Amino acid sequence: MDATSPDNIGGRDQIITMRDDMKCNGICDILSCMDEASCNGLTYGFYCKSEVFSQNYKKPKEPYVQPLHVCDGNSQCYVYNYTQLNDHDKPMDDEIRCKVHEKYDGAVCRRFRTKEIVPVFNYTRCAAIRYPRKIVDVLFGRYISLFKLCGDDFCVPYCTDYTDQINCTDVGRVAVFCNIRGYNSSVSKYLVCQEGLRIGFCDDGMDLECVEPSLSCTVHKHLMCNGVQDCQDNTDERNDVCKSMAKKRCYRKYVHNVKLRIPLLWVGDGVMDCVDGRDEELRIWDSCGSGMTHRFVTEKTSCTDVYICQNENKNFIELASLCDGVENCGNENQICRTTQRTPRIFRQVNRLSRNNIEYMSAIYCMKGLTNLIILKGQVCTSTLTNIFSTRILG
Repeated sequence: MDATSPDNIGGRDQIITMRDDMKCNGICDILSCMDEASCNGLTYGFYCKSEVFSQNYKKPKEPYVQPLHVCDGNSQCYVYNYTQLNDHDKPMDDEIRCKVHEKYDGAVCRRFRTKEIVPVFNYTRCAAIRYPRKIVDVLFGRYISLFKLCGDDFCVPYCTDYTDQINCTDVGRVAVFCNIRGYNSSVSKYLVCQEGLRIGFCDDGMDLECVEPSLSCTVHKHLMCNGVQDCQDNTDERNDVCKSMAKKRCYRKYVHNVKLRIPLLWVGDGVMDCVDGRDEELRIWDSCGSGMTHRFVTEKTSCTDVYICQNENKNFIELASLCDGVENCGNENQICRTTQRTPRIFRQVNRLSRNNIEYMSAIYCMKGLTNLIILKGQVCTSTLTNIFSTRILG
């Protein structure tokens, strides 16, 4: 059900329709940010109390104070004279607990805008920080250049260093669990792989493992091949890395509620992608080949011949990926086009002897390549090689 909220955009009061799709989407779609106030059973920001205790203060100026205005030096709740009240008589206020005393042992940060050292409260931790341009124009006007662009929106954090976006109270807002300065912690999904923001907190760098499946999309590595469309063009699910998936499942470090398969390219790559680190335990994964052709496979029954590359960046490609229009080795598609016009298939590695020395014609051929003699000097290279040489040409 939709709700309405009073807002003031453009200098006049308006009634803004708070649609269901605005609620808890990580963006302050209305000026008061009440659409992000109550999410997953937790409250973000501050609700002022309406009781009138004495003549020294009045009823709240605003019923709700968004995290952006907590501890900003300007009380949004009450107008009163603190000096005439004892501490125990002072009402709850968005500014009353903002001074950090020597004995305070909680999390603190330098407040955005005021630069004062302030506490990080549970109701300001991992709160929404994205604001549409029209909202920032009203809130900050000529100071808009101070804020970072996050895609089409602006990011306005509680802390200057974004530490309000770690160690989230709300598990539903966690993107990555990781160690931060040696302690178990978490990083908010509002910070991880957001366009315009590259702020790393994880000791292992997992919160910076971002990829671009297409020019129009940036996602965390672990959102690739997870069965959910995260890019509008679905390139996160159609990417080449998703074509070869491991059979075993694990909990990925980017938070998912279920165990997922992972791309074979993540197995044994030196990066711990599974929470329990099993993707780096090489002995438990099926593999084929040896040396330069060693690779992990979905299951051993899928082991087949491979095409050996000359490309220094890639050792080989699976036969199933040949002639797909994508250059992996650097010349295989040219070979495919040429061989498709020739009538005979050559599948032999020639050996010969000269001056009592054994040589071989070091050409490795994929299925479908035809008549290498015709191709010689055009798209393939061959040479007489000592039989003991380990060099392979293709």
